[in-house]
Amino acid sequence: MTDPKPLTLADVAIERDVPLAMLVAIRTVESGGNPRAMRFEPHLFKMRRPKDVLSLPRIPLLRTNATAAEQVAHVVELEKIAAERAEARAHGLVPYTPGYDHAGKPHAASSSGDETGRAAFEFARRIDSSDAVLSSSWGSYQELGAALDEVSTAHRLLDGDDRDADACVAAFDRDPASVSTALLNRWLRMHHRCCEAMRAGDFDAVVRFYNGGANPSYVVRMKRAHDAFLTGTLPL
Repeated sequence: MTDPKPLTLADVAIERDVPLAMLVAIRTVESGGNPRAMRFEPHLFKMRRPKDVLSLPRIPLLRTNATAAEQVAHVVELEKIAAERAEARAHGLVPYTPGYDHAGKPHAASSSGDETGRAAFEFARRIDSSDAVLSSSWGSYQELGAALDEVSTAHRLLDGDDRDADACVAAFDRDPASVSTALLNRWLRMHHRCCEAMRAGDFDAVVRFYNGGANPSYVVRMKRAHDAFLTGTLPL
């Protein structure tokens, strides 16, 4: 018996009765179309394992017209935080620095690639694989790890089974494009109001549902990608 053919993005658009251009736009904003994209979220890992995370102070943003002295002080602060992150890892702790959103407003998620990339995930995975997977966003559409568990085969991740966590990561690494599409289809199946907003062309509502709140920058980028796809300048 052969495995079923993986869903394509066009299949998802037909199955969920939503415009394909909307799905392409979300993919573009979330990952730039990279199915291997993943983001470890240390603030979520902290909720699960507070004793395994070292919280660092938020780094003040450098203002646009900063003086030379302010720029030097900012570099010194960045170097200090980098050293503190290295020291945290040397002691087996996950470093976490609260960051800023696209509008420059403080929020819980880290803005540091050093804290959110694959290497940071692998470090956390050595502490607890299940919690690391559940604290990360996966694939082209950046779905959280609980969804990754559902599209895998064993479904023991939420019970803290590290064997299943490793199996989820292995499945993702083998075929990130197919897993990403399956993750998106799962999410849309559970969020009918977002699908309705897509059909209505209501970008603001789509972003609120998909991104968890108002995000004007996300809306602008999504509209740009949507229109680029419709005019043929952004490929499927």
